[in-house]
Amino acid sequence: MQTLKLQLKIITTAILCGILFISNFTIIKAEDKRTNIYLMGDSTVSSRDNDYINGWGNHLYRYFDKNEKIEKLETISQYEDAVRYTSSKVKIENWAKSGASVRSYYDDPKLYQNVYNRLRKGDYVFIQFGHNEINKSCQGSDVKTYERYLTTYINKIQSKKATPILITSPPLNNKSNGKYYLYVPAYRKAMLNIGKKKKVQVIDLGAKCVEYLNQRNSSEVNSMYIQDNMHFTPKGAKIFARIIATELKDSDKSKNLSGNIWLPTYNLNKYMMKAEKLNKRKYTKRSWKMVQKYYIHGKKIIYDESTTRKEINTTRSKLKKAIKNLKKKKAKVKKK
Repeated sequence: MQTLKLQLKIITTAILCGILFISNFTIIKAEDKRTNIYLMGDSTVSSRDNDYINGWGNHLYRYFDKNEKIEKLETISQYEDAVRYTSSKVKIENWAKSGASVRSYYDDPKLYQNVYNRLRKGDYVFIQFGHNEINKSCQGSDVKTYERYLTTYINKIQSKKATPILITSPPLNNKSNGKYYLYVPAYRKAMLNIGKKKKVQVIDLGAKCVEYLNQRNSSEVNSMYIQDNMHFTPKGAKIFARIIATELKDSDKSKNLSGNIWLPTYNLNKYMMKAEKLNKRKYTKRSWKMVQKYYIHGKKIIYDESTTRKEINTTRSKLKKAIKNLKKKKAKVKKK
């Protein structure tokens, strides 16, 4: 009898161990299927653990989970300010550092090398440098050196069969002739050129932000920046992260990511993109004016968290209808 009990105990233990092994294997397997996204950049990217100042890296995770069930999982030991956000589909590790330039980030043993060592096939690396290139105390660089370092990043990341995505620097809260303008435009141009040359996706955050800011009044823009007019409040950081997510969603170059991105404004944005591709000269003034009316309104609401679902759907329906009702201009008959 005791022998039978012992045998049953051994069999039960073996079954339980097998279940635990299979469960753990399944968890590891699911973990392996997640897409890893690494963020490299300066203070406008870095995660800040307070309610006063944030980088857009604080909020990018929000757009990779419909129910926002992603949580701040851990601080990574090699670099005390690195933060990981996880969901069932993606892991985002923010390795951005305040004061970093394209050169200082590469030379710091805690930063680039750690990201590079973690890379595996299919990962993504978002790279935003530019703010500190004009600052000598941050080991800033001239445009040619900037291009050389960006090229080095791209080559090394691609050698791991990972995908680099370049992001231009966001603007300051400053105006010239009544308009917000691009910050460090020479470095933005250099990044766009490198992206084109290397056939790498570039998210022109600088240009998109300028366009967005110029559609808002000063008080709204002031609420997006802290007093130094360079760094973002949580509100501003969230909007800029949403701009990046929208650009990722709309690009054919980031298809593997776009399926994981959830945006309540996506259906509206599809028609916004259609409107952008239309040729004004082909259509009558009246029908074109209606398209522009709803297109401009869409531009004003598309990145705002406070926009209601009803307003999004109403604007989408009206823009869709206006595009459908476009009337082509009659061809002029030449007199003999």
